[in-house]
Amino acid sequence: MRLNLGAGDSVIDGFEPRDIKRGDSLYPLPDPDASIEEIRASHVLEHFSHTEVSAVINHWVRKLSPGGRLRIAVPDFEQIARDYLDGKPINIQGYVFGGHVDADDRHGCGFDRELLTELLINA
Repeated sequence: MRLNLGAGDSVIDGFEPRDIKRGDSLYPLPDPDASIEEIRASHVLEHFSHTEVSAVINHWVRKLSPGGRLRIAVPDFEQIARDYLDGKPINIQGYVFGGHVDADDRHGCGFDRELLTELLINA
């Protein structure tokens, strides 16, 4: 089994789409431990509180089968800050705080490569 967490309306061949807007739980996942070959979480993790992202990653890793893969993409806060300070016309509010189009579209944590790497190593 391969999961696409936060799939929205996108379909990726070979991945089961899961999204909170469809009533799916992304944390905790209902699947048995060691049962998922790959988890893709693109622009999902930043929607969890900074106080729980470590627990979320640890949980997702526990769900992976031996040799499984966890792929995470999040906004790069360091790059966003650099672009902002350089005066580039970017959507700073959206990148940092989320789009706020609904109650689920808010960011609870900012990441740079160092923090995400540390969280993954610790998991």
